[in-house]
Amino acid sequence: MARFCVSCGAEGVRLFGALCASCYVERNTLLKLPREVEIKRCRFCGSTWVQGKWVKDDNVLLSMVMSNSSLDPNVSSLTPSLRELLQDPSEGKVAIIEVNGKVGEVQFSINGKVRVNERNATCDSCLRKRGRKYEAIVQLRSTEGKMNDQLRRLFEDMLDQEAVENLCDVVVLREGVDYYFISKSVGRRVASKFSKVRKAWVSESHEGERIKDGKRESKLIISLRT
Repeated sequence: MARFCVSCGAEGVRLFGALCASCYVERNTLLKLPREVEIKRCRFCGSTWVQGKWVKDDNVLLSMVMSNSSLDPNVSSLTPSLRELLQDPSEGKVAIIEVNGKVGEVQFSINGKVRVNERNATCDSCLRKRGRKYEAIVQLRSTEGKMNDQLRRLFEDMLDQEAVENLCDVVVLREGVDYYFISKSVGRRVASKFSKVRKAWVSESHEGERIKDGKRESKLIISLRT
């Protein structure tokens, strides 16, 4: 028995139900975007709260929109994009979404808008920074006894994006410069990286040791002498 599209009569084509791909695209709702998504964003650094943690990712909003969308099971090769983020006088912040995809070999494009309900908060990292809470101090010192601008510039130029964001304070002293980091692991990584760039003597010590909730806590002091 011949297989044909019940809408246009096309024969010898792949059918989706009783329709060819072209008619299926025309007759069905292939994607239903949510009317609204709610996101929690840090008011200071722009990080977004996703699945129990703060993340910095420009695609978070688009991912949240798509995860809350309804998709026809016959759709493939889906490519969503955030075209624009607008401030609508009546609806507030609105995301303009474009989604391209296929049903069989027939391509389609869908455009829609999603209201973004944005709640401001303060992420853990910014909270620590603003409260000057730190876990590690990297003490940059010169064996000559006096810090020079060239050495300091070398150290600071070496800091990557993660280290800069983790830095909560810088204190300039007569004998050198102290860099306060929120995370011990970041402080250690920075010191290790610097010691590979420039020959330096590295030592670690701890201060303010205490027991909290059965765990030993202290501030890590990393001395870099070069």
